[in-house]
Amino acid sequence: MGDAVFHYRALLCAQPGDDAVLHLLGLGLSQMGQADAGAPLIRRALRVDPVPAYAVTLGGVLCEQKRFTEAERILGGAASADPLLAEAHHHHGNALSGLGRAGEAVRAYRRALALEPALADACLNLGTMHERQGQPGTAERCYRRAVALMPQSAVAHYNLATVLHAEERLEEAETAYRTAARLNPDHAPTRYNLGLLCHDLGRLGAAERAYRQAIRLQPTHADSHWNLSLVLLSQGRFAEGWDEYEWRWLTRDFQHGHTRYPFPSWRGEVLDGCRILIHAEQGVGDTIQFARYVPLLVQAGAEVVLSLPRSLDRLTAGLPVQRLFEGDSVPPVDFHCPLLSLPRLFGTRIGSIPAAVPYLAADPAVTAAWAPQLGPRRAPLRVGIVWAGNPTYRKDRTRSPGLAAFAPLFAVEGVEFVVLQQGDGRGDLDGGPPLPPLMADPGPQVTDFMDSAAIMDGLDLVISSCTAPAHLAGALGRPVWVALQAVPDWRWGLSGEATPWYPTMRLFRQTARGDWNGVFTRMAGALADLARAAASHASAA
Repeated sequence: MGDAVFHYRALLCAQPGDDAVLHLLGLGLSQMGQADAGAPLIRRALRVDPVPAYAVTLGGVLCEQKRFTEAERILGGAASADPLLAEAHHHHGNALSGLGRAGEAVRAYRRALALEPALADACLNLGTMHERQGQPGTAERCYRRAVALMPQSAVAHYNLATVLHAEERLEEAETAYRTAARLNPDHAPTRYNLGLLCHDLGRLGAAERAYRQAIRLQPTHADSHWNLSLVLLSQGRFAEGWDEYEWRWLTRDFQHGHTRYPFPSWRGEVLDGCRILIHAEQGVGDTIQFARYVPLLVQAGAEVVLSLPRSLDRLTAGLPVQRLFEGDSVPPVDFHCPLLSLPRLFGTRIGSIPAAVPYLAADPAVTAAWAPQLGPRRAPLRVGIVWAGNPTYRKDRTRSPGLAAFAPLFAVEGVEFVVLQQGDGRGDLDGGPPLPPLMADPGPQVTDFMDSAAIMDGLDLVISSCTAPAHLAGALGRPVWVALQAVPDWRWGLSGEATPWYPTMRLFRQTARGDWNGVFTRMAGALADLARAAASHASAA
């Protein structure tokens, strides 16, 4: 391109008013990344001869510069002047897309493809619009058409992979990602997304390699660092894992959470006599799990100010801290620290996880108030159940089994069930599977996690999906069984029924992706054993 630009410059010196040379020189400069110099030359060409082809070139350059309003005006004019010019409609679609006018953009791309069915870039861009509009099937068809038209396009294979990945068609998506990586080995997002996919498939070694390749290509790619940390922590490689976990503050989901406090960050300085603000940063389950570090700060001589979600108000009232909730003014402190940075600063390793339970407790008065509402026992064993987490969580579809998956448990004799489920998951109670005759549902009267804790005090066992009540039961030191997807959250590790985070917890893992039936069949067997033991004990008493 540089040689061509040199020759066009020479031609322009000889023919300073030649519109074709002006157009080609402006296009060449723009393609070399010099749009500020190229666009004025294309404008000059357009003034000499206002042909739609020149307008299309100028509009395309303006789109690259994100000057979408001007581009839309020029390209709309070109499409009107020559309705049979497919590229005019294609680039007009790009400008409309940049302006957020999705419906008009789709129509423009479709007109372009009706005129020129082999216009591969229009297929790609139309696919992108359908993907944004939540139409993955239509997007996939567009991307497959683009792949067929230009099989050597890394972008086409990558876009196809992303839509397949979102639909959890993981094996197909992997093939497309690997093709895109072969065609463009230096594209960091391809390596990153391949890492996500391998992680979802449980191939953590391949995921780690992909994340590290993405980091090599783009050393400051925060999402690659953060997801690498999840792989490392899952494997118990805490030393490097906690360091990589700090990259979360530069990802889109976290970037505003760490900088809103005008106090120095705590980096391990001596805390004796100091006041430190510890702020919750993620879900309620995370807050419950890592509240175990607060006593360590107090033991180090710190005065702790703890910022929490309002739903944990009563539950945390017994902690030796000053508590803050949304809307409260923050007092002056010497340091601040995010809650989930404490394991790194305390040098936590697998063998040094602070796991003394209980470290939270229900108020005895609240427990006593709930006892008559639960009523007298109707079976030797009383078991609380939770089947779903927050549906807005990206992986909730794979971690939340739903109420129907609990059916094998309901066939176990000698068990009374108590519904602990809150939130959207309660919808499963309407029109769901047949419920056991011995089931109590205090859910509508539960106002916060203190109520849940008080109910758990009256249970023999809690059975939960991977969500906040599981952490609550573990923090209370209550017996709890957790149903885990094949590739669980990092905190549960990769194997085994025990977890160093909660001594009273037992993990039941999927042995195949999506196989909840296997989990609950095994759990039903264990529950039957427990119920028989409880019945035997009751008879002996």
